[in-house]
Amino acid sequence: MKTQLALAIVLITPQIAFAQQKEKDTLPPAPADKSWKLVWHDEFDGTKLDETKWEVMPDAPRKGGYWSPKAVVLDGKGHLVISTLKEGDRYIDGCVRTKGKFEHSFGYYVARVQFQKQPGHWSAFWIVGNGVGKVGSGGREGTEIDIYEKPWLNDRVQQTLHWDGYGKDHKSVEHVAKVSGIMEGWHTFGLWWKPDEYIFYVDGKETWRTKKAVSHAPEYIKLSDEIGNWAGDIKKATLPDAFLVDYVRVYDVVETSAASKVAKAQITLLKTALDLYQSDFGTYPTSEQGLQALRTRPFDLPDPSKWAGPYLEKEVPLDPWGKPYHYRSPGIHNRESFDLWSVGPDGKEIGNWK
Repeated sequence: MKTQLALAIVLITPQIAFAQQKEKDTLPPAPADKSWKLVWHDEFDGTKLDETKWEVMPDAPRKGGYWSPKAVVLDGKGHLVISTLKEGDRYIDGCVRTKGKFEHSFGYYVARVQFQKQPGHWSAFWIVGNGVGKVGSGGREGTEIDIYEKPWLNDRVQQTLHWDGYGKDHKSVEHVAKVSGIMEGWHTFGLWWKPDEYIFYVDGKETWRTKKAVSHAPEYIKLSDEIGNWAGDIKKATLPDAFLVDYVRVYDVVETSAASKVAKAQITLLKTALDLYQSDFGTYPTSEQGLQALRTRPFDLPDPSKWAGPYLEKEVPLDPWGKPYHYRSPGIHNRESFDLWSVGPDGKEIGNWK
């Protein structure tokens, strides 16, 4: 029964890994009668990069240095770390990409980043497709979209488009945004890629919009560091240096009614798992124990030997809008059991009550 339940949850949301999100995103208002649905993400949990999602670029020359897998690690604290360091006579940094693993058109792309501190190299979050070299399509068959590049150690950040290849026909347009305090702490960098427009965001606030070179082709995500004079003299840098990525997420605009159906189906499946838990203990998890009690044995159980979990094979799913489900036991609507619900973008609750 538990295996069937876990498989059912996977089938409903096949593209989402069920790690709990660390921070909620500030998403742009969705169009009328539509909402945002999380369709892909990586929270960089664990100690090993998920190779089903990312390809690490091999050791090879790149601009003023070398890309090397040695520069790419997870820190075990929920972050991707791409370092810049000196190895003998050469400088190395790194790049990861989702090519062949996740390629997508349109939606909202966002990464939460903490910047490097030294000159001579710059970090970037970008998307690009195989058609970027196609000349004459005006970018429709592929555009390099630099959601951010950070060559300066001040409040400036650059957002850029490249299309019509990288040769004599190359075209580009860029915007430099100034964001006070951007070099300190964590910041989010977002792109709403529409069929007719790009809108760029920093910390959830719009910084630039343009209708130029709007791609209609699937593109893949890249996180990279580059060594070069655009960022200053690498010889003046105190190394190693690094930039950190807390997460990368991609959302699609969906019909609200479709997302609501997914939420209702997930709530039904979670209810089945909670009933399995209750059959072992005679009670449901408390509000404090929450839905995580379906995956991890709570420390405060009166008889831990009765816990026969995990009652879900995968992590507790997020709702279709990328948020954790709400759980309360005993419930207000269901006083003998529990309340389990989600809140849609329209503010309406979808729960296990009538």
